[in-house]
Amino acid sequence: MRSTPVPKNLDAKPRILFWDAETVLAAVALTGIGTVLGHAVTGAILGVAAGYALHRLLASRVRGFPLHLAYWHFGAGSFKRTPPSAKRRFVG
Repeated sequence: MRSTPVPKNLDAKPRILFWDAETVLAAVALTGIGTVLGHAVTGAILGVAAGYALHRLLASRVRGFPLHLAYWHFGAGSFKRTPPSAKRRFVG
């Protein structure tokens, strides 16, 4: 019978080779933007720098920090029927 590999840590973050997926995504996004704008080398340099900066930022924070940061800056959006948070009483 063939053995099935079992992950040692089920909560491990997704990785591409030995980099975190978030770091690679930031680097590839900036490299792609630089390539589209006609500055592939500059985009690659900025992509690697942004990936390194993001890696350093996330290494010192709690898990899920990018999601918390995005929620803090962009919010969850608002629905038409949801009153502002300053209103204490709900009608209906």
